[in-house]
Amino acid sequence: MSKTKSPRRHEGMNARAPLTSLTRSHAQRGWGGFDRCMTYAMQGLAVCLPSKSAEGRTTAYQVAMASHITDRWAREGLKRLEKAGLIAWERGGIGPDGCPRPSWIRVDKKAYLAWINLREWVKRKKAAAVARYRAYRERVSKIEHAPQPPEQPEAPQEASAPPAPSVPFVPPAQKVARPCDMVYTPTEVAEMKERIFRRGYSPDQMMERPVAGWEGWQLAREFEAEHGGLYDGVQATRDPEGRLLKRLAR
Repeated sequence: MSKTKSPRRHEGMNARAPLTSLTRSHAQRGWGGFDRCMTYAMQGLAVCLPSKSAEGRTTAYQVAMASHITDRWAREGLKRLEKAGLIAWERGGIGPDGCPRPSWIRVDKKAYLAWINLREWVKRKKAAAVARYRAYRERVSKIEHAPQPPEQPEAPQEASAPPAPSVPFVPPAQKVARPCDMVYTPTEVAEMKERIFRRGYSPDQMMERPVAGWEGWQLAREFEAEHGGLYDGVQATRDPEGRLLKRLAR
């Protein structure tokens, strides 16, 4: 004996389902069509309102506490749900007896069910994908049908091209020693002193800018190689060419 199938079987969820079931179904489908603010507000309403009737008195503060968001964000989410036609919101205030009265909120489960209907959501996603593909093909067709520059003819290659002349090897120039790297002999030092005297320098002025090999002055590298890292009792100056000179104090 075959059992008669219910005409509503496999039809899906209807508007008589509890609000918690609707929100759970919507969450399983990725909260399609909701932004984060609307998602938190609907989650808070599912906690604060009776599940069967989906209507009752509550406050934005209670919705914020239930969904763990701020009071301001909860009010913004309720405003967006009201603008989308998913809830009816009568603001609370001060009653005739002077006591505060909470807001009355009703979730339109039929509108909410139509909003989260899987077939409708898939249809909207498919329509959006088709629109994006058409816009893409339109952009690509403009590029494909755009005028292209003429192709440049290739230059004919010669059968026997002469080999390129070889460049003779030029050895690199030898490094010229800088004046600060030169070491003068005593004869060169005496000639340098004579030239300086002829220019009008006095011996006192020469003491300010001596040269290596005169009056015990040595190049800094030679002095350090001979005496090591000696700092006390050492005089230092510069020669006319800017080289550092050192000698033992006298």
